[in-house]
Amino acid sequence: MQSFDVAVIGGGSAGSAAVKQAARRGANACIIQDSHFGGVCLNLGCMPAKAMLYASNQYWSMKNLHSVVPGVEVSGSIDGRAFMKRVHDLVLELREKTESGMASRDDITIYRGSARLTGRHSLSIDAHDGTHEIRADSIVIATGSHPIRPGFAPWQNKRIMVSDDALQAADLPESILIIGGGVIGCEFATAYSQLGIRTHLVEMADKLVPTMDNSEISGFITSSLSGSGCEILLDTQVCGIKETSDGLSVDVNGREIQVSHVLVSVGRAANIENIGLENAGVDTREGIIAVDECCRTNIDHIYAAGDVAEHMQYAHLAERMGRVAGDNAAGGSLTDERNIVPIGIYTNPQVAIVKNRDIEFDPADLALMKYPYTESGTAKIYGYAQGKVVLRIVKETGQLVEAYWWGDHAVDMIHEAVLSIKNNIKLSTIFNTIHAHPSFQEIFSEMAENYTDRKVRKNHTINLCM
Repeated sequence: MQSFDVAVIGGGSAGSAAVKQAARRGANACIIQDSHFGGVCLNLGCMPAKAMLYASNQYWSMKNLHSVVPGVEVSGSIDGRAFMKRVHDLVLELREKTESGMASRDDITIYRGSARLTGRHSLSIDAHDGTHEIRADSIVIATGSHPIRPGFAPWQNKRIMVSDDALQAADLPESILIIGGGVIGCEFATAYSQLGIRTHLVEMADKLVPTMDNSEISGFITSSLSGSGCEILLDTQVCGIKETSDGLSVDVNGREIQVSHVLVSVGRAANIENIGLENAGVDTREGIIAVDECCRTNIDHIYAAGDVAEHMQYAHLAERMGRVAGDNAAGGSLTDERNIVPIGIYTNPQVAIVKNRDIEFDPADLALMKYPYTESGTAKIYGYAQGKVVLRIVKETGQLVEAYWWGDHAVDMIHEAVLSIKNNIKLSTIFNTIHAHPSFQEIFSEMAENYTDRKVRKNHTINLCM
């Protein structure tokens, strides 16, 4: 039986980060991955989805080019197969780079196969070259998640898809009904509707992205999707799906909608089954493996990271958790409370949010600052009329508590707010930091300037450009 200091199960964002961090600390480390390295994000999630979104955004922008180049009209149809081939080619290129990068590591042992815990220090690997039994002082579980397939859908019909299927499809759908108005559903609705595909988005709740406690953000997304021609059906339930001669008929609250395809996007579930958790005594809670700020489970030397151990399913959080888990598995002491995590929604325009989820403030001590894109010279240059930046701050100190950014480039722009909240950087410091001009990022600087001016005048009723 071969022995290792650290064994990592799973080669996605979390697992890859974990094994690299363990090796960085000098541990004799191995990683077990059955499919391609890069996990869901690279192969079946973030990267192909954003490739679709970028291309659809470009098409939408060209169709609306007359707004910035008066007199120009652009027309043309989409070749669905060519569109999806570009997506697949991009994934293949990124996958090959990731695979070759991992294969080139001489400080990491790679097993191709699936692993199962057989004890608190032992694993059995059903590998491509046979069965291997290994022992490890520490173990990191990073098995990821999978799309939920609810029982009401006739899954034998290949026109009914989850996100994995939609991103691997050879062609675009002629028309589509999306079940689930969360982040993933809204992003797919953006891509399809901007391409001129008849799109219906069904959500049981009374707003889109219902898990986010911010009705204004839901309103932003609703507005942008409606603007691209997507029909949004809130407070609506899918009662049945029937096959027709040329597609599907979906019963939504008694109304029959005919489409070529249905995309079910009602969440993802952690991959906690059939990995031997019971053999090692690892506890689960609310469908995930329970971990602390060190990504440690109830078993001291067993760690878990990424979607399998966190309800917030974001690749960047998974990577951070993997680094924390790998560091501690190799004898380190890295921690992360996972209380400050930026969230990006790649609708058009984008939405980005960050806040400290663990600190409560008296509302009387806080103030809102709002800055619409209509006041930004840079936004006017680019022809972006839709957008707003909102900061929630402590009035007396200028400490940033929460930020959300709705508009083009929002996900890129949110990181100054992330850095400020994480490191308690006050708005006065932002004001005294030179920002490039013209840029979208200088909106943050202008808001800091406004706070500083009001602070000087001892006026805490901060309300910029309501």
